[in-house]
Amino acid sequence: MRVLLISSFPPSIHNIGVPSALPFYLSQNKPQGVDLDLLYFQGFEEKKEFYEPYFKGLFSKTLKVKLTSKLIYFPLRIIQKIRFLNLLSGVSLHHLPTLKTLLFIKKNNYDLIWIYPSNLFLWSLFLGKKKIVMTGPDCTVLVHNLISDYYKKNSQKVNKELIIDNKIRLKESLILEKNWLNSKSLIHVVGEDDRKQYNKIQKSENVFFSPHPYYEFNVVKKRIDQVEGKLTILVSGENQSIYIGNFWDEITKVLIENKKLSEHYKFVIIGKNFQNSVNELINAGYEVEYFQWVESYEEILSSAQIQIFPIVLGTGTKGKVLCAFASGLYCIGTSFAFENIEIDKKNNLGQIDIQDSDKIISILLDIISDKTKYSMLALEHSEQVRFKHSPMRTGRLFWDKVVSFSKEKH
Repeated sequence: MRVLLISSFPPSIHNIGVPSALPFYLSQNKPQGVDLDLLYFQGFEEKKEFYEPYFKGLFSKTLKVKLTSKLIYFPLRIIQKIRFLNLLSGVSLHHLPTLKTLLFIKKNNYDLIWIYPSNLFLWSLFLGKKKIVMTGPDCTVLVHNLISDYYKKNSQKVNKELIIDNKIRLKESLILEKNWLNSKSLIHVVGEDDRKQYNKIQKSENVFFSPHPYYEFNVVKKRIDQVEGKLTILVSGENQSIYIGNFWDEITKVLIENKKLSEHYKFVIIGKNFQNSVNELINAGYEVEYFQWVESYEEILSSAQIQIFPIVLGTGTKGKVLCAFASGLYCIGTSFAFENIEIDKKNNLGQIDIQDSDKIISILLDIISDKTKYSMLALEHSEQVRFKHSPMRTGRLFWDKVVSFSKEKH
């Protein structure tokens, strides 16, 4: 079976600023008999060491294409902004097909086209009767519904312009997802709630969920019960973003109120907008290392024992959360952070509620009192994730569905 992957981004072994690692690991675990080519757009050349060396042997042919010409992009962007044409709702105008790319597709006579992500909808209009699989990876309507719910509960913390913008994006997303459903394409998501949201929009048998694979990881160097001095807690992401909100700032306050914990814990923090909380923790007596960006995230990950995920909303599955579990860290996070991760929830004592930052203190105190218990829980969770979310297993579940779809009659 000849398959073409059309991706906005170069598939890579790590997320390199956009959600691009998912198609890499699914491609890497394609079954025998699938001949896979790649068409991707330029960008991220400064990080090509994360993807170019890995294309050999993975894709039979690769075609890197330029972003949409400004002469085409800006007129269409005006039409999109005034919402004159529904087909332009929610789509990426930077990644439009050209005559060159369409001739490439026609020449190679593919059995199936795999599109990633959902904002490449316009491609489906130029592919004739080709069978299409689209990896979302999330349902955009669910994303904006959750953001809307969060705004309603936290209206005092949110800029009104953001609320208006989200309402507009929600309408655009609804049009986009209906267009995908009406296209009869096979729709793939990495969240069970995303699959359910599609069926709320419009009943369809062509939507399926498969677990997200973990990415490359290094096993932790020391487990919780092997550390003699302070335990290292990792925090990463972008503070004060829509996905973290002010939750990390609230956690910082309760850590400062319980500054005696600084005798037992130190922090490594990676990402943007953490400087104020870093200064506050240091002033309270905590040892903190702060990086806005690191060369090897996996190396930092393996040097910690615990990771906190202060995620206030989101959909699908988070690759960094999976990697933390697989590495053997004990993970503390919200239900959004642990969504669609197949671990034994009964023993997951690290789940916190976004309204209860104090629970983190009780968890950290309990870890100090029983390091063996938490070392064993971290080990159990890592074993479960390494099996349930292995690239081989998740790739097989994805491709079984795709191959079956390719054999169905139109």
